[in-house]
Amino acid sequence: MIMKPGLTALFALGLGAQGASANCKAPPQKYELVDLGDIIEDQAESRAVAIDERSRIVLQTAPKGIGQKAAEYLVERNGKAAPIENPDEIAIRETTRLIGNRMRLAKYTLLQEGFLPARATTLIDRKGGEIDVKDFCKVDGGTDWEVKSFAISNNADHAVALFETENGYAVATCAFEEAASVLFDTTDEIEIAGINNSGEIGGMLASRGELFLWRWSDDGRVTSALPDDLLNAEVSGIDSDGRVFAMATGTVVNPAIYLTENDDLAPVTTLPGDGWDVNWVTVGPCGTVFGQATYTNFAAFVQLPEEEKARMRADFAKFWQYALERESALFVWSPGDRNGRFLGSVAREARDWSDMKITAINEDGVAIGYADNAIGETRAIKLVPVKD
Repeated sequence: MIMKPGLTALFALGLGAQGASANCKAPPQKYELVDLGDIIEDQAESRAVAIDERSRIVLQTAPKGIGQKAAEYLVERNGKAAPIENPDEIAIRETTRLIGNRMRLAKYTLLQEGFLPARATTLIDRKGGEIDVKDFCKVDGGTDWEVKSFAISNNADHAVALFETENGYAVATCAFEEAASVLFDTTDEIEIAGINNSGEIGGMLASRGELFLWRWSDDGRVTSALPDDLLNAEVSGIDSDGRVFAMATGTVVNPAIYLTENDDLAPVTTLPGDGWDVNWVTVGPCGTVFGQATYTNFAAFVQLPEEEKARMRADFAKFWQYALERESALFVWSPGDRNGRFLGSVAREARDWSDMKITAINEDGVAIGYADNAIGETRAIKLVPVKD
């Protein structure tokens, strides 16, 4: 158990009140790319890894020089930065989420000579109180269930855990110093995508060779089977309207797909045209999706007449050249869009950067991440919506 005195009052403030859903606005038509790499001086590289509803950002930095320790900084909306203080220095902590009341979700790693690394996921409050999520989410009555995964809402008012039980799995809501409340149990393999500010939970499950997206709300659980031509899927997140997003491996292309608020399945149409393989996506609380897709000719090839396919295969050199034609592109998509848009068309500065990855998006549509500049430096960035 990892816990610091004084935790009770702070966690009670952050977790327990009923919070409102995200205050979503119309998707922006343009973004401004802001380079955050100079906020902390003399760093070899920096990455923006977490953002809250007030646009406070956590930067992870690597100082110049051999043997220098990486550090994290909290950057206020006005650009003022301060180092993040951890409860102690005996373990390494990497922030993965910044949530309501300046609380952080962190990867905890304790390295001790002669022992295997001790790893945990912890919640850290703004005054340094820390608790392992396995101690935060506990079942009453001494039941020996193991927490397999944990999720918390952006406003920190709702939390959920997936437990492995003696008979399968159980999904339960969690609150500080309260017994976990079981919502349902199942013998199916199941994953949690996240929990939104309204307490809706989303995820994926596998049953009898089929894959399903699911959502839990006050009305109970709904499930929808993914198409048969998908070989595998990876759940990506849930937004404020209860849409549950996933990436999938298909027989022709690798799509992104989501469970709608009306319990149907719909595609995330990343970019115009057939043949876009989705490489990664990051889902925002208002359903905006940033991602990267790669165009291949395979989708076009499978639609050709059989005679044309045979002619192309007969000329192996030509066929191989055709098959290797690939183009990767960053995109942004929002619910209601017919197609996603090339990121470079809505954030022109993005064209000057490479290897960009968006790591998080907040309720205002501000996206953060990192990318390589023209001279190959990895720098933290943010994409800020521009008002019309």
